[in-house]
Amino acid sequence: MCQYRKNGETKTKARANLKAFFVEHTGTFGDGALAPDDTVQDLLDFWFQKMEKTEGGPGSETLGHYRSHVRWVLAIFKASPK
Repeated sequence: MCQYRKNGETKTKARANLKAFFVEHTGTFGDGALAPDDTVQDLLDFWFQKMEKTEGGPGSETLGHYRSHVRWVLAIFKASPK
């Protein structure tokens, strides 16, 4: 797994520098449904909306299991020390 770090005078400035780095190095792509400031939760919501509309995609029960598991994983990462 690749990890990126950027420094700043404060944690907030370091995060802003990291976001700026990704914006600079990823460019613009896609249909604009996601923006550089969006969160992982925004990405997941977008993905689940797409999957619910996809013909032949996962069923509602399967998507429910996926949602439950993703919430569990995110809660672990949120609770872990930084």
